[in-house]
Amino acid sequence: MFKRPEDLIAEQQEAEEMAAELEAWLAKEEATEQKNRRGAGYRLLNPVRAQIALLMQRGKTVKDIHRALDEALGIKVDLKTVRKFMVDHMPEEYASYLGATKRGKKENRVFRDESKPTDEELQAPLTPVEQAEVDKFLGSATLETQVKPAEPSAKKPPLTAGDLRAMTGQIDPETYRSDE
Repeated sequence: MFKRPEDLIAEQQEAEEMAAELEAWLAKEEATEQKNRRGAGYRLLNPVRAQIALLMQRGKTVKDIHRALDEALGIKVDLKTVRKFMVDHMPEEYASYLGATKRGKKENRVFRDESKPTDEELQAPLTPVEQAEVDKFLGSATLETQVKPAEPSAKKPPLTAGDLRAMTGQIDPETYRSDE
């Protein structure tokens, strides 16, 4: 018996949908099988290293990269795993990313000419607003005028053992014996 072309097309579409569902189910099973294993996140991120590098070149934040991996590629890993993957497995790209976006610690940045920042660049001077806050916090007095030394005549003599026992109410172990 011959089938109409519409029926053949419908059957083919149904078979393709079924195959796609089966592939999705297999991928889900494989992901849950590998989930919570040491290095599972790195194994998922390693094949998409080029896409991560492209997003880094475009100046996207790590949070945006994480979201793109989840939504576009279906890779569900922790945000911290994405950042650690970038630091550990893509150090050159990550350093240039920090230099281009001015994010992260300054000592981790590398400039476009592959040079590191100098110590002078890392030790930026205080802005006038910051300096005003520091001056306000310290007040007009300096440390030398704020701390006054104790007067020599005001010093008390050290406490004796008897004074300490009287203050704490302890029994003198030399005069107390249990065998008498």
